[in-house]
Amino acid sequence: MIATQSIPDFWQISSEGAFIESAAPQPYADLQAQALTSYQMNFMVKPITGGFSFKVLSDTLGDGIYVWINLSNSTISAYSGSTEVDTLLQTARLNVTSSLLSHWHNVSASINLSNITVLINNMPVLSFSQKVKFYGSFGIGAANGQSALFTNLTVTSEDDQIYSSDLKSDSALEDFLVGKNSLNVIVDGARRDRIAYAGDLDIAARIIATSNYQLDYINDTLRLLTSNQMTAGYFVPTVKIQQHPRESLININMTGLIGYSFNLLSAMGEYYMVSADVAAAKAYAPAATRMLDWASSQILENGLFNLSDPTFGGDWNYYDPTQSGIVTKFNVVYALALQEVIPMLAAADQNTTDYEKTLGVLRMSIDKQLYSDLTGAYFVSEAQPRGIAQDANAMAILANVPQGNHTALSISQAMSRLLFVDHGALPFSNTTTGFSKLISPYASSYHLRAAFAAHDGQAASHLLNNLWLPMILKTNANYTGCFWETLDLDGRPGLGDGTSLCHAWSSGPTAELSRNVLGIQPITPGFREWRVAPQSLGLEWAKGSQPTPFGDIAVEWRIDEAGLVTMIVESPVGTQGTVSIPSVIAATNGSRAVVTIVNGRLFQGSTSKVRGGEAFVLSQYLG
Repeated sequence: MIATQSIPDFWQISSEGAFIESAAPQPYADLQAQALTSYQMNFMVKPITGGFSFKVLSDTLGDGIYVWINLSNSTISAYSGSTEVDTLLQTARLNVTSSLLSHWHNVSASINLSNITVLINNMPVLSFSQKVKFYGSFGIGAANGQSALFTNLTVTSEDDQIYSSDLKSDSALEDFLVGKNSLNVIVDGARRDRIAYAGDLDIAARIIATSNYQLDYINDTLRLLTSNQMTAGYFVPTVKIQQHPRESLININMTGLIGYSFNLLSAMGEYYMVSADVAAAKAYAPAATRMLDWASSQILENGLFNLSDPTFGGDWNYYDPTQSGIVTKFNVVYALALQEVIPMLAAADQNTTDYEKTLGVLRMSIDKQLYSDLTGAYFVSEAQPRGIAQDANAMAILANVPQGNHTALSISQAMSRLLFVDHGALPFSNTTTGFSKLISPYASSYHLRAAFAAHDGQAASHLLNNLWLPMILKTNANYTGCFWETLDLDGRPGLGDGTSLCHAWSSGPTAELSRNVLGIQPITPGFREWRVAPQSLGLEWAKGSQPTPFGDIAVEWRIDEAGLVTMIVESPVGTQGTVSIPSVIAATNGSRAVVTIVNGRLFQGSTSKVRGGEAFVLSQYLG
């Protein structure tokens, strides 16, 4: 969580130009630049310490062709990626020395699809061809420990001027999104970037709603992400937090992470459910309906969503191949988005009849056509029918897809059988091909939520005790006090030194323990109606509270050695709810009956209605 206007400027603007120190080149943010294939880049640079760098053919996250002029060892090198630690493509010696520091030099780069040529002071210093990046924007920067001044940056494509600036005014900060953030925002992790991710927000929104309840951070991040919608209906999956919300649709129709567009709708639904913010519901409804209408246009006659463009089929596991065609994950994340966002659309006075029908057809079609009798769960895709995916089956449970003899519990148990390993769960079963075996706390957050939804305490306990608990042990060599981005099969950071060890998408237990072990859940928007239904997981006690627009709901329950419960629930005026006794408690203890007293009166049953503001005190003893 990053408060508005709290990010420092990445560049220092002066009368000489932009001073950049230890900052990777950030791409020019104009949409036209992001689609450039051939252009000429020119700038003046005065290296101050060590050297300087620039980038071409860059995507919005800064992944492109990175060129590093390192005067410390008189080399110029090109890399595929974002910095000098990425894949080396070409290197050459420079006929210069460090004495060229603190002098101005003219640098030009010619980009023509795969061919790149660099000149310094009109002398060719590097020319090469590459086959990894073919379009994208441009930027300037300095490698770690180096610094330089830049001015007079111009970029032209054929006869068109794409950009021109002396970099001596603060407008340059907005051009390259290297200034302050205008909104309260939620980012994925602190290690690598300052970017809002639509997929991550689906997890982070639940975390914030059940912890500090700073809903303005959810709402502002939704504003930022929702404003980056394309004319077709889907969204840009990642947005730099220095960007201002857009005021019009983006007339480019491409996205690499279609699942994140569905995740964003789920995050909208979560925000409305915990806030009852009707104004926000009405603000987001047009974007949500555009996305849902596009998705509906991709449904085949068999009732399933078909992703025809493989370039859309990336996902959170960016290190794995994309998927296309009939993919269970994209069908269930669509169903879950519908389920979560329909109440928000109804609050915005939208007719939801067609969306409800679509949801019903999706559930039935997924269960009928994508279920595998061999595994007892939903298979990965028509192209991978022998294996299962962790996130897809978890979302199927959450979207209420299982029908008839296919139950949430049976799906959850199949996931345990096919996915569980010593340090958590695999993202794909061993019968799939082409996918990594890195353990994902992100996918596991959905898995944990689904295990609770299925009342599968064994599965929930395995994930909590084997995946998340070791990360928060101070004896762990990689302890940070936070949850990590990904893990290998030995329980270590899964991406080596590049692993984020403090990642929002990994924090699923923060929400799920509150909603399922403490047991506080909203039934209607804003917790006007709520329930407390603890799943004890063998614990002896739990205590905590849930903020709501009406005030806090506080719960404390304890289970003694005899299995007898004491429970106190406090709730705010203006609400009403139901309280259930923790689910593992038996009705008898040996031959002696368990007597339950609620507010001083004998109580029979397992669930009690509660009016907000009135005490609920439960105790048990042996009769």
